[in-house]
Amino acid sequence: MRINFASGVTSRDGGVLHRDGITGADKLAAATSLTTGVDVGTGGSLAFATTFNITAVPGNRWGPAGPAPAVLAIATANDAANTHCVRGALAQVADADYYDIFMTTAAAPLWVGRITEAQRAAAGCRITALGVVDNAGAGAAGTVQVHVLGTGLASNVNPFILNNAYRPDNSGIVAVNCAGYTKAYILSKLAVTDLRSLPTLKIVPFLANQVSSGDWAQAQLQTQSLLTAVGESLIQNFVVTVEGSTGLKVLVDTISAQGGSAASVWVELA
Repeated sequence: MRINFASGVTSRDGGVLHRDGITGADKLAAATSLTTGVDVGTGGSLAFATTFNITAVPGNRWGPAGPAPAVLAIATANDAANTHCVRGALAQVADADYYDIFMTTAAAPLWVGRITEAQRAAAGCRITALGVVDNAGAGAAGTVQVHVLGTGLASNVNPFILNNAYRPDNSGIVAVNCAGYTKAYILSKLAVTDLRSLPTLKIVPFLANQVSSGDWAQAQLQTQSLLTAVGESLIQNFVVTVEGSTGLKVLVDTISAQGGSAASVWVELA
């Protein structure tokens, strides 16, 4: 904080253009549906002559990137043996740390396990019991084989219907050093050229965790009301208490406008 002792007024620093030309949310992309479903007749506990629905939601340390995509339906053979498992191909989602897997006979299947990106990419990834994963199966790299029914949360409930997989760890977002300052004044601007629909912008600040390296803690989400009343312009300001944090990053949660839009963010410290 800088104080003008002659007037007793706290002043801001010169400010910095933190980010410019943002056109999308700073989150993981949602998964695509699993593909190439295969019935495996032995090694599992799934019923014969039954159709199972499987889907997956990617995530990172900040949360899942829902909603879940459409299910892949896999039918087991009518061989009178309840020893089946099912296998589907799961494409990588860039920067995902893990994938929550759901599988039952229901239209919205239940959670059965979580596989890491390393397990997905290695050959033979399988879920042999609720929450138990290994790479001892026969499937190719990029496939997941499920041996049991899920009993956890459904794929269409919280936390899997929303995308909270933020990306403050993105090295392309350069942190603002707030050391020695108390407040950050965040000035956002949304450039819009087409008003066939109402533009939206939600911004969320993250502060560096000095104890847990690489972790960023979310501050309050700022939902900006734009052009719906007097005093709701496309250029707005809000204040975040930083109390000398070693780092501040401002992420976009939601951005939309007909024909495209771009956001810019400046930060001034006091």
